Amino acid sequence: MKTNLEVENLEHVEEKEADTLQDKILHRKLKSKYGNWFMWILIIQIFVMNVIFICVGVGILNFLHWNLELYIGGTLAEVFGVILVITKHLFPKSVSN
Repeated sequence: MKTNLEVENLEHVEEKEADTLQDKILHRKLKSKYGNWFMWILIIQIFVMNVIFICVGVGILNFLHWNLELYIGGTLAEVFGVILVITKHLFPKSVSN
């Protein structure tokens, strides 16, 4: 038979584990929300980059060749970098996060 002190300690441990689990769930939801926002921002950024690229090709906009290459290269590097960071933090290798 368990004493009152053992029962209280057991209840305290169960409450702490439940709070930790709830914190992990809320943290995961927050990460997912930020991930979705960043993905939409990146989709819009890629769309704008393509519109600029098409406008230059059609002749509506006029940029120096190296400026356009720098813009497109920088945009793609940023997009891939942000996607890498998002996937590393949303899908960690360890299950404990």
